[in-house]
Amino acid sequence: MKTRRITLETHLHKIAEYDETVKNLESVFNIQKQKVIRYIGSVVTSFPTYSTHDAVHSMNIISAIEKILGQKTIKKMSGIDTFLILMCAYMHDTGMLYSDEEVKQLWETEGFQDFLTSARKREDEVGRAARKIDKAEKGEGCSVLEVRRSVAVILMEYFRPRHGQRIKHVTDARTSEFGSLLSIDDSFLPDRIIHNIYRISMAHNWSFEDILKEMPLADSFGVEEFHPRMVAYLIRMGDLCDMDNNRFNGVGIKVFGNLGEENLAHYFKHKSVETLHISSDGIVVVANTSLLPLISSFMSFSTCLPLFTIDTVNWCAVLM
Repeated sequence: MKTRRITLETHLHKIAEYDETVKNLESVFNIQKQKVIRYIGSVVTSFPTYSTHDAVHSMNIISAIEKILGQKTIKKMSGIDTFLILMCAYMHDTGMLYSDEEVKQLWETEGFQDFLTSARKREDEVGRAARKIDKAEKGEGCSVLEVRRSVAVILMEYFRPRHGQRIKHVTDARTSEFGSLLSIDDSFLPDRIIHNIYRISMAHNWSFEDILKEMPLADSFGVEEFHPRMVAYLIRMGDLCDMDNNRFNGVGIKVFGNLGEENLAHYFKHKSVETLHISSDGIVVVANTSLLPLISSFMSFSTCLPLFTIDTVNWCAVLM
């Protein structure tokens, strides 16, 4: 008889059957998971030309982490570490959500205007979009459809690098219109645990060096010890491992009009993958370099993972 595969969710549930504290953690996660599943799909309306950042992305991250850990290690995981991995996998991209009201308020701020001024100097799609917006604001002739597209390009460029640090803002009812929809239930969790969820989620776009420097090695909750640095590393790794061919939303791209030059390298990175093998022994990625018109941009992916080795003949990356 084939042994049933243990997932992080089934492991959390098993511990919850005999540990009341972990049972409460499981309840918090189940509620938050349903909230995020319901609303995170809206990211495609704000980032139509980016790779998908929906609930399936979160599930893929969790699946990759489970493969990296392996069944024996999952069985040894504490309830609180398991809870944090699951929570942060679903929470880490909530900072990509922004509202119309937030944009209206942001547009007039000095910081955003400085961003627009700097963007106008660029010789790329973002620079062209910023210059079209400038012309439209001066009444110098720019079609409505060009302005619509240009504003979308600018907002994607502005919010993308900030989405990690925005997680707390977006899920706090005091600071965001989305807060009432996405806030974490704090009736049971101490503030410091919620703070750890925010910090670990934010760390998914930090460098590995910054995670090592900024995240504590260990902490405790109830009778269990948990490990923020380990969880942050695993979320970072799981996020990077979601690189299969189907990461882009074809409908979103068609609604926007086209992919946009800024995302071509990222698009072909995913399309080029021919082997993606993730296990506790290592991670192997093999890509067809003939599908990489911007090979230098793709190769920069390896700089995120110093343990990757690269065979440039067929672009093979192996994490030992």
